[in-house]
Amino acid sequence: STGHSNSHGNGNSKHTSESPIATWTYCTMCEKVVTPLVYISDDTWRYSFGKFLEVYFYNRDALINSSHHSCQCSMQRSVLYFGSGKLATRFTYERVKPFGVFVRRVLSFDTTLDREGVFRHLERISGLSSELFVRFDKHIEK
Repeated sequence: STGHSNSHGNGNSKHTSESPIATWTYCTMCEKVVTPLVYISDDTWRYSFGKFLEVYFYNRDALINSSHHSCQCSMQRSVLYFGSGKLATRFTYERVKPFGVFVRRVLSFDTTLDREGVFRHLERISGLSSELFVRFDKHIEK
């Protein structure tokens, strides 16, 4: 947890959602919030969140480049926040050193596996996934 103020200013982006999602960046080197609070626009929902995080954190040469707050630190040293209402989440970059990869040529199969139970779980997962995708489609169509 970082010890910075919750006061982030007002964003200028247009948003129409009842519970808009805001984003801001905290620099761990400067120990302060270095970007203004900005609300995510409806157009932003059309982009892949995973791809955004990949581009944001994996570019080792990228700088925060916040002239307003005099921060020129690496984006990998920042904490990216998203918040809506009373909820917030943060994303940080951590370097992971893999030990190695082992690929099996044959996977073992458990013959005592409850086939009917697996199909029930699969149907439940499929139904929940469909509900989620319908919600996303409705949000994107707005």
